[in-house]
Amino acid sequence: MGHPRGSSIHRLGFELDVALELAKCHQDLDRALGAYVTRPPFITEDGVFRHYEDQQLLAQALPKRTIQEAEFRHQLSQRPELKARYGTLLDSCRLAFQDLKRYVPAQVYTKGIVYSPCSFFEAVRLFTMWRGRMGTSAHRLPSPEESQYFPEVFNRLPATENELLLPELLQRYYQNLPAAHLAPYAVRQAVYANKDYARLSETLLIKSKFGQPELISDWLNEDFLSNIDVLAIDPAVQLVDSMLQFFADKVVPAMGKARQKAYRKADELRAAMSEVLPNYPAVSRC
Repeated sequence: MGHPRGSSIHRLGFELDVALELAKCHQDLDRALGAYVTRPPFITEDGVFRHYEDQQLLAQALPKRTIQEAEFRHQLSQRPELKARYGTLLDSCRLAFQDLKRYVPAQVYTKGIVYSPCSFFEAVRLFTMWRGRMGTSAHRLPSPEESQYFPEVFNRLPATENELLLPELLQRYYQNLPAAHLAPYAVRQAVYANKDYARLSETLLIKSKFGQPELISDWLNEDFLSNIDVLAIDPAVQLVDSMLQFFADKVVPAMGKARQKAYRKADELRAAMSEVLPNYPAVSRC
């Protein structure tokens, strides 16, 4: 079982409720459990799912939870005083978790960038560390156009970090851009019109050190600081650095608020179901 961690929302069984709510946001249960609930970066973030990594447990719990919710709705329909208090709780809880779910792929994706051993993301990390040590704003801030489409990019990111490869990363990045946002970039716009995303990625990588992956490790191991000026203007590094900057500045705060709201709603629902249903919770892990 999970252990209380000083807050009512972390009391026994709450983690399972949260996992169930996230799982119900998806049509495909296996994908929901495999890609969202049990991804190590997500578990590491706040530990909520560390006691409930077993997909079989959640698969067994979901049908029972469906029965409990049906009984909960039935009891409310028979007792006006309870309906007045809890009549909208199930729906509001579901909406809160739908909102939280939108941020999970971005979280897993950026955690993959931060911890990936591949040379490209090592370069991004080194650049970010150098920028912090030097107290400089040398990173390229998102352009007005990028600021418009970054949210859409994050909303459509893949759920697993095994897709964090170039040029696939760049292909996916530009594949999500509305054509209007590419207007300032004539070459990219022309390629975009033909839906040739692979070529679009190659276009961006022409001037990038990372167009030749076999050379990157040696380049990074030579003398990082002597290459920092080259790295700082590398278009591929700038791209991901800007995405990480956007994630830190915009996505993380919004995701934190969404998580607090969802967890609060799950806690309210758990308390209400415990009051209305004598045998709740029937779903537990011993």
